[in-house]
Amino acid sequence: MLTMRNWINYRRKRFWALMALVLYTLLGFFVAPRIIERSASATLAGVERTLSLRQVKVNPFVLSMEIAGADLRDTDGEQMLAWERLYVNFQLSSLFRWAWTFREISLDELALSEERFEGLDTRFTRLADAFAPKDPATTEPESGALPRLVIQDLNIGAARFALLDHAAGDYVVALGPIDIQIDDLQTLPDHEGSKSIKIQTPSGQSIEWRGTLQLAPLVSKGSIAITGAGFEEAFRYADYFLPFNAHMQDAVVRFDYDARLNPAGEPDVHVDNLELEANGTRIQRDGADTAWVALDRFALSGGTINLIEQSARFGSIKLSGLDVDAQLDQAGEINLLQLLPEIETDLEPGFSEEAGWTIELEEFGLSASTVKLTDEQPTLPASVTLQGIELTSHNLDNQPGSQFPVAARIELSSGGQLSLDGHWGFLPDLSAQGSLNLEQVELAVGQPYLAQVIHAQLGSGSLDLAGSFEFGPDQPGKFGGRLAVNELEIRDGVRDQRLAAWQSMTIERLDLDLAAETLNTSRVDLLGMYGRLHIAEDLSTNVSDLLISTPEGEAGTTPDLSIIVAGIDFGDSGLDFSDVSLPLPFRAEIRALNGEISALANRSSEPARVQLEGQVNEYGLARINGELNPWDVTDSADIQMTFRNLDMQRLTPYTVSFAGYPIEGGRLDMDLGYELVQRQLNGQNKIIVRELKLGEKSDHPDAGSLPLGLAVALLTDANGVIDLDVPVTGNLDDPEFKIGGVVWRALGNLITKAVTAPFRLLGALVGMDSEDFGQLEFTPGSAEISPPDQEKLAKLGEAMLQRPSLALQASGVYEPQADGLALQTQKFEAAQETRAGELTGSGQPAGTREVMESLASERLPELDLAGFALQFTAPPKEGTETPGVIDEVAYLAGLRERLIRSETTSEAELLALAGSRAAAVAERLNSAQPALSDRVKIQQSKAVEAVTEGLVILELEVITAGDGVANKP
Repeated sequence: MLTMRNWINYRRKRFWALMALVLYTLLGFFVAPRIIERSASATLAGVERTLSLRQVKVNPFVLSMEIAGADLRDTDGEQMLAWERLYVNFQLSSLFRWAWTFREISLDELALSEERFEGLDTRFTRLADAFAPKDPATTEPESGALPRLVIQDLNIGAARFALLDHAAGDYVVALGPIDIQIDDLQTLPDHEGSKSIKIQTPSGQSIEWRGTLQLAPLVSKGSIAITGAGFEEAFRYADYFLPFNAHMQDAVVRFDYDARLNPAGEPDVHVDNLELEANGTRIQRDGADTAWVALDRFALSGGTINLIEQSARFGSIKLSGLDVDAQLDQAGEINLLQLLPEIETDLEPGFSEEAGWTIELEEFGLSASTVKLTDEQPTLPASVTLQGIELTSHNLDNQPGSQFPVAARIELSSGGQLSLDGHWGFLPDLSAQGSLNLEQVELAVGQPYLAQVIHAQLGSGSLDLAGSFEFGPDQPGKFGGRLAVNELEIRDGVRDQRLAAWQSMTIERLDLDLAAETLNTSRVDLLGMYGRLHIAEDLSTNVSDLLISTPEGEAGTTPDLSIIVAGIDFGDSGLDFSDVSLPLPFRAEIRALNGEISALANRSSEPARVQLEGQVNEYGLARINGELNPWDVTDSADIQMTFRNLDMQRLTPYTVSFAGYPIEGGRLDMDLGYELVQRQLNGQNKIIVRELKLGEKSDHPDAGSLPLGLAVALLTDANGVIDLDVPVTGNLDDPEFKIGGVVWRALGNLITKAVTAPFRLLGALVGMDSEDFGQLEFTPGSAEISPPDQEKLAKLGEAMLQRPSLALQASGVYEPQADGLALQTQKFEAAQETRAGELTGSGQPAGTREVMESLASERLPELDLAGFALQFTAPPKEGTETPGVIDEVAYLAGLRERLIRSETTSEAELLALAGSRAAAVAERLNSAQPALSDRVKIQQSKAVEAVTEGLVILELEVITAGDGVANKP
């Protein structure tokens, strides 16, 4: 039987075993904690750091250690490290595994505080340097192999990390609580264990990792999720190094990964199922009050990244609610470029052919977005907002030569919308081609740029543009399509009056090719154009007052383009002219202006033909015909201007100014011809005055003093007509030469030839006496009665009512040469339009070379087109084989003339035209005065030999009511 005496017998082994157990217990529970505490404190005291431990516990029986209330402070007393409880449970199985084995390591409420000073110098690097050996040469190199370690359960709970970075502007950040749980962490070969890490930031962001980790060799698989608004801390840290600051409401990042070291020791990382969503992002320049870039939502999905293959593929990237404020300041700098950090690089510009990352994106979308563009360079800043932006693209990548589809729809805040469909490429150079459509874009947005050159205001106007475009490294710009500017109005910015306008300007086909330096257009159709010219008291004009002089050296440059405009058509246009420099203000209106200007080519010797006709005031007529070089009018021009039936009473301001007499009645016809050759003017003006009636001598202080009354009495011919020839010559380079002054001086010399005509019977009855009262003028090929002749017939009808015994007799007339040519021209133009319609598939309008040559091949079989074209082809340059260049415009003009001459006109057609003229006269008279229906007789049509000023004259005859053959063409 064992007794206490037997146990304490020192001669027995059990006594010493008991003593050893007691000693082990005493050393473990009581001595070891104090040794650990003193050793740790002394070690850190040796490097001038302070460590305090509230309590150290050791359980020698379970091989565990617990350290509570640890507090490590730096040399200046600042806390570096602290924890509430550290528990370590060591396992004896380490002896069998040949590995350091721990059943559990737990660390609660870890607090880690780091402070960065300059460069990589921190509190912990200083602590590491303090423990570094003084003589590095005596330090044995560390083995690259990891120590054999097994931790069955590693837990870090409620940890916190704080950083103060002086190198980033005293940036302060705090992270936590941080929870880390790793089961079965081993460095033994080919062993994986499940792990998880969760970090919570004060701002509410959560960072969570779940997966497996193998340390030997290094292999890890798992998923990472970052959610919440904690990205604000990253932006705040980057703000110190970047020229802007950014804010984000919240974001989500999720992805799966597979990471390992391959046999070559290189990292092999695969990322799958990458998703990123960011909301409420704002970027603004440091010191700015508003954000320059804002984004409601950014979403990336379907991301896959392969580090070894250097490839990244994404399913979609979608941006919603993008708001960009782009500004071009007065120095010509774009504000958004200020957001880019300054980066020094030695890389050469351009694309590198070396292998790199392959990036692919299946879908890109931009929706509900806005871009505000502001140009502060004009005196009045220009601004337009692109809103409601919807943009989509597919199958994008970063490979050279790749093209991908892009479709965009944009609305302009100023009015109008833009749509674009095409293909774009970015590498190695930017290139694009596709279709562009602008609809009802308000031109008022360009007002600041107009204000740079003229004091005018864009009152209204919209732009329509539709066509295809192309640009790239070898093509700076190419466009082909339709252009229209509608409801344009430009107002005088000084007088707040209408200056110029048109109802519509349409170009059905516009082809611009900057690579070929060509600009070709179809005919320009101008409808309802209006212009205003005003002469002020000081003889300045409203146009000259508006022009803003450009400082020397600031004039812009224009490309050296070959320009061909197929022609310009004017419809229902007009001009408002006023002159207040005279003793009595004068104003005239030209309305219903119609006509055309033929093809314009800046590199052709063929001049442009001008044919315009309009109504002056109520019954007047104006015609402008001739040829000119629109690119240098003063070098070559031959213009004839015809004015008919102008009310001379409206000219009273001028006659008072140079003659001293007002005009109370009269009609004026003018034929003005001006020829310019190398800036030398030669003008032949013919003026005819009818029914002139002068008023009393004016006593205005600025009135002239010519003896106009006596001159009229002396120079009136037997028919009561004043016929004046006023030649005008001079050199435009002569500073004393002013065409207006020359004309009026000539008139002053010749005005004594002006006469008042004795009125005739019918003219006296209605106050309208004229030698050609019975003559009507018709344009060759036309049976339409002009506005002056309409008035003439209306007055004649009134007179006929006062003479019931009289009748009128009209014979239809035609002039074989002029009318024949006009009918031939009409037939040709009809054939031309028909052929153009037949060739619609070629996209050729009437008047093109294809249409003309097609007609010539059919109607002029004897004509060798190639040989005919050689007549308009410049010879090749001497010593070269370069073929000559054909003068396209002159060649087509020659074909036109030959084709017109090839048309035939029968006598029956000429008689039908003559009958239509007579019938039109009868219809007009009967319409004006129905009571004359049985007193208008139509006689046999006939040919006339003479054409006056290009017009066919129909002479009416007065007969008794019972004579003549009624209504016979």
